Amino acid sequence: MSPSIHDGAALEAAFLHAAVGMAITDMDGRIVRVNPAYERMLGFEADELVGALIEEVVPASDPEEARSLMEELLAGSVDSFRLEKVYRRSSGEEMWMCATVSLLRDIDGQPAGSVRVVEDVTDRKYFERSVEQLSREYEVILNTAGWGIVGANIDGKITFANPSAARMLGFDVEDLLGHAVREIHHGTLDGLSGGECDECMICSALHDGLSRQGSNDVLWRRDGTSFPVEFTITPILEEGLVQGIVLAFMDISEQLRIKRELHERIHELTELNQRLETMQTQLLQSEKMAGIGQLAAGVAHEINNPVGFVSSNLNTLEKYLCDLLSLADAYATAEQDCDGVGHAAVFDRVHQIKKSMDFDYLNQDARALVVESKHGLSRVKKIVQDLKDFSHVDAADEWVWADLHQGLESTLNIVWNDLKYKCEVKKEFGLLPDVLCLPSQINQIFMNLLANAGHAIEQNGTITLRSGHEGEQVWVEIGDTGKGIAPEHLRRIFDPFFTTKPIGKGTGLGLSLAYGIVKKHQGRIEVQSKVGVGTTFRTWLPVGGPMDKT
Repeated sequence: MSPSIHDGAALEAAFLHAAVGMAITDMDGRIVRVNPAYERMLGFEADELVGALIEEVVPASDPEEARSLMEELLAGSVDSFRLEKVYRRSSGEEMWMCATVSLLRDIDGQPAGSVRVVEDVTDRKYFERSVEQLSREYEVILNTAGWGIVGANIDGKITFANPSAARMLGFDVEDLLGHAVREIHHGTLDGLSGGECDECMICSALHDGLSRQGSNDVLWRRDGTSFPVEFTITPILEEGLVQGIVLAFMDISEQLRIKRELHERIHELTELNQRLETMQTQLLQSEKMAGIGQLAAGVAHEINNPVGFVSSNLNTLEKYLCDLLSLADAYATAEQDCDGVGHAAVFDRVHQIKKSMDFDYLNQDARALVVESKHGLSRVKKIVQDLKDFSHVDAADEWVWADLHQGLESTLNIVWNDLKYKCEVKKEFGLLPDVLCLPSQINQIFMNLLANAGHAIEQNGTITLRSGHEGEQVWVEIGDTGKGIAPEHLRRIFDPFFTTKPIGKGTGLGLSLAYGIVKKHQGRIEVQSKVGVGTTFRTWLPVGGPMDKT
């Protein structure tokens, strides 16, 4: 017996306009009716679904379980059940769906089939998996981290400790739990508190809910000895109220010992330190350029493939469209020339169709869309070419003759996304001959200087690119109207790891790498800067390359 699916206008409206998918099946499991949301979810039309077995449309991952649940449902043993499984849309795309299957009874109260209410839970599934993965990774990090991590509740009692924390404090993890967190706090390096809590930063964080960090604190071990730590204290807040704190700390005894020894032997190690910095700079430069080159070349290659066939398709489409619209124009001309006798009804119908589709607008806009799409593809091709020009991956370690203007243009296009919202770029290029160089490394100089110019401009400003040729040398200049460099910093800007940027905002290697590359090419780099006015870097390179190209 077919199920009753017409229980009033309100139910019918709810069925048709529900945001969730709904499908009604008979006792044999064949689909009787689906709502529009169900059609959209699976990508099928209703007439493709009605009459089909539900198991064929949405196969169960565990057919035996699904069959058993359906038998219980149709037998009246249960009124409903839920299943989460992977559905496959008509396009072949997979999606996670949650289906609630309920028993449908006829007007006599007898089982007549089932109704399925289906929700797309793909995002939730992916989120749950991500959370599970993050939880596993978080647990691994906590258990293997070199930092000690201790959690305490609002009463200051330790509720969690990772193995590193227990080891540094001389406890087993289980023995450490329940101790007052102030028991492990000894005070600061400048004045030990001896366990007193008046100035304890841990307890202060519990009171005011503010984070703290530093490297001037001392913690107690179980045996009564103490050790200096670098630490971070983070309050645990819930609806603005402090529920506890997390203390992360690192034993810096060894670092302090090394620091004292370094102060004693600073003169002896200066030369060695400079050599190590030079080696590290060269290594970072080599790895960075290789990585950027491979990435840029790979991206360019991958983009080129789809761009090629899309461009070809657009050209063909443009030809087809022109032919079709020409045919439409010819028909319109014929229509005007025809007296319409005996064809009035036909022409009237054609007029209505053309009016309903706004044919004149379609005629103009279709051509414009193709032109605009081809323009967009041209821009993509330009970006791809710039990536390839920037990387020079095939000649990363080869001295070749290169166009510096082309390298500067391609590099500018690569970093343009970081500059375009606040920088105007002016170009005042002179005539330059090709230069014998390592193009990818020269592009690295341009990238570092352009990035620094962008960082120096805090709101809006201008970056000016200039070039020139004098004798056997060429120069390329990158100037900005940024905040400038203080005179006391100018003499150190090419030192490795020197930076005036906040912690985490720069490595201090950009200009050092640029300086090393210029020296490798037997060129020179000059800088002029004035605070509040801006900075200009001029890079000089010999046209014929260095004498020793190794």
